[in-house]
Amino acid sequence: MPTVASEAIVQATPQRTWTYLTRFADMPRWFFGVRHVTVSADTPCVGTERTVSLWCGLSYRERITRWEPEKHFTILVIEPTLLLHSPAVLVQMSPVADWVRVRWTVSYSVGFGWLGEVFERVVVRPALRFALRVSLRRLCSCVSSQEQKLT
Repeated sequence: MPTVASEAIVQATPQRTWTYLTRFADMPRWFFGVRHVTVSADTPCVGTERTVSLWCGLSYRERITRWEPEKHFTILVIEPTLLLHSPAVLVQMSPVADWVRVRWTVSYSVGFGWLGEVFERVVVRPALRFALRVSLRRLCSCVSSQEQKLT
Protein backbone atom coordinates (compact mmCIF):
# COMPACT_ATOMS: atom_id res chain seq x y z
CA MET A 1 0.00 0.00 0.00
CA PRO A 2 1.62 3.28 -1.05
CA THR A 3 2.11 5.93 1.61
CA VAL A 4 2.92 9.62 1.25
CA ALA A 5 3.89 11.74 4.25
CA SER A 6 5.04 15.24 5.01
CA GLU A 7 5.81 17.07 8.21
CA ALA A 8 6.46 20.57 9.42
CA ILE A 9 7.32 22.41 12.60
CA VAL A 10 4.55 24.78 13.65
CA GLN A 11 5.70 27.70 15.77
CA ALA A 12 2.72 27.68 18.10
CA THR A 13 1.43 25.91 21.17
CA PRO A 14 0.03 22.38 20.88
CA GLN A 15 -3.42 23.68 21.88
CA ARG A 16 -3.43 26.37 19.19
CA THR A 17 -2.12 23.97 16.54
CA TRP A 18 -4.70 21.30 17.42
CA THR A 19 -7.50 23.84 17.32
CA TYR A 20 -6.46 25.01 13.88
CA LEU A 21 -5.99 21.45 12.55
CA THR A 22 -9.40 20.31 13.77
CA ARG A 23 -11.44 23.33 12.73
CA PHE A 24 -12.25 21.43 9.55
CA ALA A 25 -14.54 24.05 8.03
CA ASP A 26 -11.47 26.33 7.85
CA MET A 27 -9.35 23.81 5.90
CA PRO A 28 -9.80 25.69 2.60
CA ARG A 29 -7.70 28.51 4.09
CA TRP A 30 -4.63 26.31 4.27
CA PHE A 31 -5.12 22.90 2.61
CA PHE A 32 -4.15 23.00 -1.06
CA GLY A 33 -7.00 22.19 -3.44
CA VAL A 34 -9.79 22.11 -0.84
CA ARG A 35 -12.74 24.32 -1.75
CA HIS A 36 -15.22 23.48 1.02
CA VAL A 37 -15.57 21.15 4.03
CA THR A 38 -18.86 20.25 5.70
CA VAL A 39 -18.67 18.58 9.12
CA SER A 40 -21.42 16.48 10.74
CA ALA A 41 -20.70 17.69 14.30
CA ASP A 42 -19.67 20.94 15.95
CA THR A 43 -17.11 19.14 18.10
CA PRO A 44 -15.20 16.46 16.15
CA CYS A 45 -14.71 13.01 17.71
CA VAL A 46 -14.65 9.36 16.64
CA GLY A 47 -17.55 8.83 14.23
CA THR A 48 -17.72 12.44 13.03
CA GLU A 49 -18.06 12.63 9.26
CA ARG A 50 -16.99 15.35 6.90
CA THR A 51 -17.47 15.97 3.20
CA VAL A 52 -14.50 17.48 1.43
CA SER A 53 -15.01 19.30 -1.88
CA LEU A 54 -11.99 19.96 -4.05
CA TRP A 55 -11.37 22.79 -6.51
CA CYS A 56 -11.37 20.28 -9.38
CA GLY A 57 -15.04 19.47 -8.66
CA LEU A 58 -14.58 16.11 -6.90
CA SER A 59 -15.90 15.51 -3.39
CA TYR A 60 -15.66 12.62 -1.00
CA ARG A 61 -16.93 11.66 2.45
CA GLU A 62 -14.66 10.78 5.37
CA ARG A 63 -15.11 9.48 8.92
CA ILE A 64 -12.89 10.02 11.96
CA THR A 65 -11.86 6.62 13.31
CA ARG A 66 -9.27 7.61 15.95
CA TRP A 67 -9.16 10.78 18.01
CA GLU A 68 -6.75 11.75 20.77
CA PRO A 69 -6.79 15.52 21.33
CA GLU A 70 -3.48 17.32 20.84
CA LYS A 71 -1.84 14.06 19.72
CA HIS A 72 -3.41 12.49 16.63
CA PHE A 73 -6.47 11.64 14.60
CA THR A 74 -7.17 9.19 11.79
CA ILE A 75 -9.66 9.66 8.98
CA LEU A 76 -10.91 7.03 6.54
CA VAL A 77 -12.51 7.88 3.23
CA ILE A 78 -15.88 6.10 3.30
CA GLU A 79 -17.01 7.04 -0.19
CA PRO A 80 -14.26 5.93 -2.55
CA THR A 81 -12.61 8.37 -4.88
CA LEU A 82 -12.24 7.72 -8.58
CA LEU A 83 -8.59 6.62 -8.47
CA LEU A 84 -7.67 5.81 -4.90
CA HIS A 85 -9.03 2.85 -2.96
CA SER A 86 -9.26 2.76 0.83
CA PRO A 87 -7.44 6.03 1.48
CA ALA A 88 -6.63 6.72 5.12
CA VAL A 89 -5.14 9.84 6.70
CA LEU A 90 -3.17 9.93 9.94
CA VAL A 91 -2.37 13.34 11.42
CA GLN A 92 0.09 13.32 14.32
CA MET A 93 1.43 16.06 16.57
CA SER A 94 4.53 15.83 18.74
CA PRO A 95 6.33 18.44 20.82
CA VAL A 96 9.61 19.94 19.58
CA ALA A 97 11.07 22.37 22.13
CA ASP A 98 8.42 25.13 22.40
CA TRP A 99 6.76 24.23 19.11
CA VAL A 100 4.89 21.33 17.52
CA ARG A 101 5.79 18.87 14.77
CA VAL A 102 2.81 17.99 12.58
CA ARG A 103 3.08 14.87 10.43
CA TRP A 104 0.40 14.18 7.80
CA THR A 105 0.42 10.66 6.32
CA VAL A 106 -1.84 9.38 3.54
CA SER A 107 -2.05 5.63 2.79
CA TYR A 108 -4.01 4.29 -0.16
CA SER A 109 -4.18 1.64 -2.86
CA VAL A 110 -4.71 2.05 -6.58
CA GLY A 111 -6.67 -0.21 -8.90
CA PHE A 112 -6.26 -0.84 -12.63
CA GLY A 113 -3.33 -3.28 -12.38
CA TRP A 114 0.07 -2.28 -13.76
CA LEU A 115 -1.41 0.80 -15.43
CA GLY A 116 -2.66 2.01 -12.04
CA GLU A 117 0.76 1.35 -10.50
CA VAL A 118 2.46 3.47 -13.15
CA PHE A 119 -0.14 6.22 -12.76
CA GLU A 120 0.35 6.13 -8.97
CA ARG A 121 4.14 6.55 -9.27
CA VAL A 122 4.09 9.20 -11.99
CA VAL A 123 1.03 11.29 -11.06
CA VAL A 124 -0.64 10.44 -7.74
CA ARG A 125 2.40 10.21 -5.46
CA PRO A 126 4.07 13.45 -6.70
CA ALA A 127 0.73 15.30 -6.58
CA LEU A 128 0.06 14.17 -3.00
CA ARG A 129 3.60 15.09 -1.92
CA PHE A 130 3.18 18.54 -3.42
CA ALA A 131 -0.26 19.08 -1.86
CA LEU A 132 0.90 17.97 1.59
CA ARG A 133 4.08 20.05 1.49
CA VAL A 134 2.25 23.21 0.38
CA SER A 135 -0.61 22.61 2.82
CA LEU A 136 1.65 22.16 5.84
CA ARG A 137 3.61 25.27 4.87
CA ARG A 138 0.33 27.20 4.74
CA LEU A 139 -0.77 25.68 8.05
CA CYS A 140 2.47 26.84 9.69
CA SER A 141 1.98 30.33 8.37
CA CYS A 142 -1.67 30.55 9.44
CA VAL A 143 -1.20 29.10 12.91
CA SER A 144 1.99 31.06 13.63
CA SER A 145 0.43 34.34 12.53
CA GLN A 146 -2.62 33.66 14.73
CA GLU A 147 -0.30 32.81 17.64
CA GLN A 148 1.54 36.11 17.25
CA LYS A 149 -1.76 38.02 17.24
CA LEU A 150 -2.74 36.36 20.52
CA THR A 151 0.49 37.30 22.34
